[in-house]
Amino acid sequence: MLSKIKGFRFRQRKKEWLSEIIKDHYDLNNEKFFSFGAGNQRSKFDYWKYVDMPTSGYQDEGIDYFYDLEDLKEFPDEINDATVIFSSFLLEHVSIEATRNFIQQSCSALKSGGIWHAKVHDYDYSLRLMRNGVIPIKFPFGIREYRSKVKEAMNNRSNVAIRAGQVIIGGEVYDAHDAFLAHNAACFDRSKKSDLDGIGDEEIWQFLNNNIEVDKRKPHQHNADYVSADIIKKMCLEAGFSEVYSVAPYQSISPALWEDVLNPIHDGFYFGVEAIK
Repeated sequence: MLSKIKGFRFRQRKKEWLSEIIKDHYDLNNEKFFSFGAGNQRSKFDYWKYVDMPTSGYQDEGIDYFYDLEDLKEFPDEINDATVIFSSFLLEHVSIEATRNFIQQSCSALKSGGIWHAKVHDYDYSLRLMRNGVIPIKFPFGIREYRSKVKEAMNNRSNVAIRAGQVIIGGEVYDAHDAFLAHNAACFDRSKKSDLDGIGDEEIWQFLNNNIEVDKRKPHQHNADYVSADIIKKMCLEAGFSEVYSVAPYQSISPALWEDVLNPIHDGFYFGVEAIK
């Protein structure tokens, strides 16, 4: 019990220390911080404003502005003169056109010296896992479509296990291809799963897109529209950002992005890009 109390006090002091750093760095009465695609994810601090699409599937409570990236429109008028625009695992859910417009609108909405920071699902990493027959730890427990199957299997005392590079859930067998599709193209026509091995890395994303059952795709599922760190960096430079660079977890020149609640690690499926206007 004493160790738990000490741990709580340490975390509380760490939060207070970060708060002091942020207050020293920013005039919070005159700075604007926006988190896009926020869903239910909230900061420890109250200076953030949250933006999401009206039909995101998350609760509306706590969302300050509604905006659909796929509309390819300008940001709401209230999103301007921003200090930081942040998105966490958003761009893998939208089209390339929506990503480009989001970056352009962000550059326009940021004040000079403002920070754009995006955490993005790493398609290249997930593809490399599939090619090598590796099932990541995030599958199946971290995939929404499989959680109920796992719970049901456990309730029935059936096996949920990994054997010979396969996951067994209540007698059903899933391989690295299933894990790859769950991460990148949940609504893919599974009858064509075996074709994945005969397609090169450059063509596989278009193949996925061509076989997505669009009418079944939900907002939380990935788009299968390939985007890499290099593509995003190029879009940032084209939009007018002065500096663009890669970042690892918790790396940012903005102390507002150093917290672990708003900006958590995502089981390895991650790359980050930061840009300065």
